[in-house]
Amino acid sequence: ERAVSYGMMVDKSCGLHVHLDVRDYSHADFRRLFRLMRSLEPIIYAALPNERLTNGTAMPLQIPSTRIEAIRGQESLQAAWRSQANGGGRHHGFNYTALQEHGTVEMRYHSGTLNPTKILPWVKFLVQTVDMAHTATYRDIPYHFTSFEDRYTTMMRFLHLEPLQPHFEARIQFF
Repeated sequence: ERAVSYGMMVDKSCGLHVHLDVRDYSHADFRRLFRLMRSLEPIIYAALPNERLTNGTAMPLQIPSTRIEAIRGQESLQAAWRSQANGGGRHHGFNYTALQEHGTVEMRYHSGTLNPTKILPWVKFLVQTVDMAHTATYRDIPYHFTSFEDRYTTMMRFLHLEPLQPHFEARIQFF
């Protein structure tokens, strides 16, 4: 309501872009973050309008698992990012290219909104994901699932985000 009172507005052409500070992340942290995002993207896109997946501004990661597993330093990290079909441009839901300019990763997945009941759970989800990439071991990150439900339950438990499950379940059911 406050944002609207200041004349702010969004429409379908807008996205909610969240920048998260990762200046202290090593190549190993990014390796884990790429793996986490690959595991989480089906959940993320299921909780958002289909346009976020198809409009070309929040594309899914296209880094092959073998490239992620091969990250051992800055050179292989850059090569993994550039291995994507568009050469690793910024129009991915997870935008690694923001690191050079801002010292952040940019999460471009979410549709535009001024609604704090949508923004706050989303930001908590992202912060916990990025923090977990900094603290978890690569092998601990779940990667193989038997179904969407298995993926969803496993990842929410892994990220300790059970309190956010009702919010995400309602969004998944809506979309």
